[in-house]
Amino acid sequence: MKKTEYLPVLVERDGKLLVAGKTERKTAHSVPPVCHATAIIVPVFPDGRLLMEDRAERHRREGRFIPEDGHVFNCFGGHMQYADIPEEEHRTGVSMETFRKCAYRELSEELVRVTADGRRETFSPVMDRLVPVGLYSMKGEANWEYSWLFLYRLEDFGPYGSQDTVMTEHGEENVVQSACVMTWEALLEQFTNREKLDTVSFSDGIARVLLRNSGEELHCAINCIFSGNLNIAFQNCI
Repeated sequence: MKKTEYLPVLVERDGKLLVAGKTERKTAHSVPPVCHATAIIVPVFPDGRLLMEDRAERHRREGRFIPEDGHVFNCFGGHMQYADIPEEEHRTGVSMETFRKCAYRELSEELVRVTADGRRETFSPVMDRLVPVGLYSMKGEANWEYSWLFLYRLEDFGPYGSQDTVMTEHGEENVVQSACVMTWEALLEQFTNREKLDTVSFSDGIARVLLRNSGEELHCAINCIFSGNLNIAFQNCI
């Protein structure tokens, strides 16, 4: 039997995210939603191109209609667990470092290496290569969450793929997914013209990033990585 998964219930007070309790994951996206935490990650190649997760297959397994040649782009990432938050941060506010640990775990689970013969191997991130970009929030009819966005500086060109889990009528199942390499300019262009594209859509993780100031924080962060001014520049980007 699968162990019950609990997420933290968050309240924002004086600019801090405090923990007001816990809720089962299956109820976090109820109507109305329960405010919770996620980490989202955009891996960046050594030449500045980005790696986007393609969640089309996951959505098909969930019963949604996605065209055969359709793509659903998103960041890597997922939910923070209640048990992963240090007790003192319940009162002082969930720290960026706790979000970073969540990002590390999610990237470990979702990003895979693809070998020349097509085998998919575990990817082991390096914590110091997770670069914080900023805190994002979104509140919809069935989703209310705060998310720290991180860039992950990939050391090589892979190739890479992605994987995830999905709940079906038969229980939790693993999903093999692809990943798409694109430039910043191509990502922004497709997102800007998404309503005109029949086969391209975007999940709300990357969408919330690109909707705020046309993704300028993410663009600035990418430039900072390649300018070598991370410590100073990120303070100005967030």
